[in-house]
Amino acid sequence: MLVLTHRFGRLGNRLLITAHLMAYALEMNHTLIDWGLAEYTPYFIGTAVDPYVFRFPPRQDMWNRIPVNQQWLRNTIYTGVRGVRKLVNFYPSLKQEIQVLPEPNKHWGNPLIIDNLIVKKALFIRAWYVRAPHCFIKYQHTIRECFTPLPEYQKRIEELLKPLRDQYDVIVGLHIRAGDYRLYGGFHGLEVWRIVMKKMVHELAGKRVGFLIFSDENFRDQSDVFADFSVYFGSGQVVEDLYALAQCDYIIAPPSTYSNWAAFYGSVPIYQVGYVKLHTHDPVCHDLGASQQRMEQSMSELNLEKFRRITYFVDHRIDP
Repeated sequence: MLVLTHRFGRLGNRLLITAHLMAYALEMNHTLIDWGLAEYTPYFIGTAVDPYVFRFPPRQDMWNRIPVNQQWLRNTIYTGVRGVRKLVNFYPSLKQEIQVLPEPNKHWGNPLIIDNLIVKKALFIRAWYVRAPHCFIKYQHTIRECFTPLPEYQKRIEELLKPLRDQYDVIVGLHIRAGDYRLYGGFHGLEVWRIVMKKMVHELAGKRVGFLIFSDENFRDQSDVFADFSVYFGSGQVVEDLYALAQCDYIIAPPSTYSNWAAFYGSVPIYQVGYVKLHTHDPVCHDLGASQQRMEQSMSELNLEKFRRITYFVDHRIDP
């Protein structure tokens, strides 16, 4: 049995770690219990049956029918599971039944690969950077089926996209992540995005090009920045935006597990632009001017040949 005991980041990060562990569980015939994904389980076909925790394979039992507040129960169980994981360090007898897998010492670019890991007892995982790439690729279709949005969300996505499909030949999805990327050197305002939009219009000369913007901030009142382009915006609902992005013809985004998931799920060509301050020893991290130069350079170098389709990914980059 595999138990993921921590929540890591937001939706993109949590889908990524869960998908890798789910693929590994399929390959090794294990059960996966994932408390970190619990708050997102109501959105997907393969997870909605269990509103309190993601369990794979899914099952019907008393957990599905407990008549209490879902958020309260999720948080209570989550705290309890983390507590059990900590107790393993103090009670040697628990180590006979439970193994704890910590975060790898080396981080970005060096995930802990578990494709061939043999688990003989309950494995409590408190690490995000654990990956099973071979299993992920092998079971990618099962992963997509499990994490397909419920029909109600698919309907809203279709309502957003159908008028655009009728009007444009190509829809380009732009993931303009702001929020925390303002701190990490990955966001430099909307003006720089005009560079990549001009490039795409040029690359797709002769075609009617519409741009669909998805962001964790509301830029609708700044749409005049994009006055020269046909620009539309996602609904702002995190799952609807993610899977609408997955139905675009091209995706342009900063390094992010969110847009990488959309590219993976929809088999959509993706091009990454910019820089995110995650490598603390890289001098670009501490120089916003250099970071902006890097972003503008990657935008100006864009051409259709540089877009990639991905069958798996291990972190925020498509070139780990």
